[in-house]
Amino acid sequence: MQHKSMLWIWAGLATAPAWAETAAPCPFASNIEIRGAVYHAAAPGGGEWMGFASPGLPVRRFDKATFIAERDNALYGRQAKCSYELQQVGSIDLFLNPRQSEPPRIRMGNQSAWKSREHPLGVTYYECRKKDPSACAFLYTQP
Repeated sequence: MQHKSMLWIWAGLATAPAWAETAAPCPFASNIEIRGAVYHAAAPGGGEWMGFASPGLPVRRFDKATFIAERDNALYGRQAKCSYELQQVGSIDLFLNPRQSEPPRIRMGNQSAWKSREHPLGVTYYECRKKDPSACAFLYTQP
């Protein structure tokens, strides 16, 4: 009888999710607010996308999203970046800041939208160049 009880407890623990995932697509250019040289947009889960550029030019359009995977695990990483062209000249990169006490584990959402690339220094990264920034979504874990 005791073995059956232990089996049910073990089965319950094995199937319980340890982390909740939040989808964080790249924001639309129209949702990016500019305050001086600081660019930011709300991200789901209470976080934000944030970047810096001078002199605070308006955002023209979404360009690409970039994901850098951990060395030993191609599915997860710690860095999510959305890049945009500015109205007159230059570009801005927005980085995901989920406002958590611990850095989140990030992975690519909609994996078919992402293409593997190789940096000249040998680092493998993933890029999403869809016209719709919401197609370039990231998923991040929350404790």
